[in-house]
Amino acid sequence: MSMKYELLLLDVDGTTVASKGEALPSERVIDAVEKAHGKIKVALATGRPLDLAQSVIDKLHLTGPSVFNGGAEIIDVGSGEVLQSQKLEVAALQELVKLALPFGYSVYTDDDQYANALQKPEDVTEPAAKLFIEAVKTGDAIGLLEQLNGVPSAEAHPTTSWEDGDVVDIHITHEHATKRHGAEQLIAMLGLAKEQVIAVGDGHNDMPLLEAAGLKVAMGNAPDEVKALADYVAPSLADDGVADVIERFVLNGEASDN
Repeated sequence: MSMKYELLLLDVDGTTVASKGEALPSERVIDAVEKAHGKIKVALATGRPLDLAQSVIDKLHLTGPSVFNGGAEIIDVGSGEVLQSQKLEVAALQELVKLALPFGYSVYTDDDQYANALQKPEDVTEPAAKLFIEAVKTGDAIGLLEQLNGVPSAEAHPTTSWEDGDVVDIHITHEHATKRHGAEQLIAMLGLAKEQVIAVGDGHNDMPLLEAAGLKVAMGNAPDEVKALADYVAPSLADDGVADVIERFVLNGEASDN
């Protein structure tokens, strides 16, 4: 039995926009999303906090709930109301900071991302949705990720960095607050089935997101591991892969076979 898609979940960096803080969607992507409104609900599933995603939200005229901070929060983008939140406790955050700081990289909570880097574990005094480590050399990332993922209740993922060079950012959320958890909670809030959902991503941290969807889409610029998980590989970010997905599966009415 075929089923119409009702929700399109879009990663932001490397999928909807270039991995730069000031980047905005292309005119083709903006136009495709505009045409999709009324046919499908469009939402974000991003590692960014709401404030750093606001410019993209405004350009795409998004309303309703989206997933932020790597799955730790679901926020209504119109009202700013936090509908769901799963935070890391202070003890876990302090242990994560203790492990990360000796590597020499800037570490932030989501409340202070890019603003006030933590200097010592005791700087963390309240639970946080996400811990963010900036521009980690790929040679350091494997060892750092292994240590971070050894902390109970925490899950760390490499993500595309806004910085140039052979580096990644690392996002750490509660183990029950990955993009998969956030997507599944959003899908349930909207009263939808997994088979009614398209998810699009480009990074390793998007693999949990794709697993939550009926149609898994990897961008052409995604790593091979992400592409291997996908049902469809879209053109790259540079070739407006998000617009291709909308045109193919929403505007032209290709339906799910699930």
